[in-house]
Amino acid sequence: RLGRRLVYGRRLERVAVEERRPFLLRVGDGFRATRRHILFAAVAAVGGGLMAALLVRLNPDFAWYFLDEGVAQELREGRIWTDEIRGMESVASSKIMTNNIAVSVTAFALGVFGGVGSLVIMVFNGVHLGGLVTALTPYGMSHRLRV
Repeated sequence: RLGRRLVYGRRLERVAVEERRPFLLRVGDGFRATRRHILFAAVAAVGGGLMAALLVRLNPDFAWYFLDEGVAQELREGRIWTDEIRGMESVASSKIMTNNIAVSVTAFALGVFGGVGSLVIMVFNGVHLGGLVTALTPYGMSHRLRV
């Protein structure tokens, strides 16, 4: 208790009062308190995606940063890589979840650098998604990018 009192000081009483409030009310307060940060992260990801989409749209040669020749050949034949995972959705979903957890932990760890590392990951993910979806558009496959 002494350590907790040293860390929180007089705020300890406020923390005790907050812990008695219903959880759902505290979640809403948490979102309101961090809304600027959430908005900043969303703008970084969406901005990166729009920037990549615009670059691929203006210069289709940029699509090769997101697709290689083998994938482009499959797309020309009317196939997309997500077709290969039909029937093994549980394996694919576990791989996707593992990747998402790894990216989340990396973004959290890189937050040590004043949030710059986390910002880079947010922008990179936006660029990757925006560029990829725009690169699939000429093949008529962007709507099939699902599991």
